[in-house]
Amino acid sequence: MTRFLSTKDGASIEPALVQAMKDYDAAQLHGDRAELERLVAPDYLIVRPAGLGDRASLIRNVAGTGIKTDPFMIVQPFTRNFGGTVITGGWCDLHGTDNGKYWEQKTRFADVWTKREGRWWVVMTTLTPSEHP
Repeated sequence: MTRFLSTKDGASIEPALVQAMKDYDAAQLHGDRAELERLVAPDYLIVRPAGLGDRASLIRNVAGTGIKTDPFMIVQPFTRNFGGTVITGGWCDLHGTDNGKYWEQKTRFADVWTKREGRWWVVMTTLTPSEHP
């Protein structure tokens, strides 16, 4: 997976957020419940084609025994830095297994990160089906 260290306008992203993004990516790939609980805000919202989800549904789906995501590359990454809120995203071709059955999803995504009480939390994710840009 590839992430990005500065925004399009050249503003730097602080190292603590860069580390949180790396940890979040790894937690999703490995189904690491403890890391997801540490990084996903209590009021987290995910917007996806199937509807809305919350922190509990994300953690249940990612850290449960059924869904596994293979490593992927983020294409056309973007970052927008608004100080205490940073939006990161791009396009990726996700694939893996769901209870042993292969799945694939081509998607654009955006993660919204916010700094609360001195640490970074992912507070929202959007997923939109999309062919390669």
